[in-house]
Amino acid sequence: DTEGAFVVPDSTAIKQKRVVAMTLSSGGKLPNFGIVGHFTHVFIDEAGHAIEPDALSCFADVTQKSASNPPVVVLAGDP
Repeated sequence: DTEGAFVVPDSTAIKQKRVVAMTLSSGGKLPNFGIVGHFTHVFIDEAGHAIEPDALSCFADVTQKSASNPPVVVLAGDP
C-alpha cells in the first residue's frame, strides 16, 4: 500500500524528465535503478554542508562522460 508514502519513480519515468530534483542520498542511489551516464548537468544546493562522499556519489556515475562535452556540475551554498 503506497497511500501517503513516497514511492521512487521507475527509471523510465526519471529518464523522460528534463529536470529531476532529489536529495543527495537519492541521487547516489540512481545507479541502483539503472540510471548511469544520463544527465548532462547536476546542481547541488547547500553543497557547503554536504560531506564529499555524498556529493560525489550523487553525480559520479549518473553524468555523461565525454571529453568534448563534459558534464556541468554546480556546487552552490554557504561554506
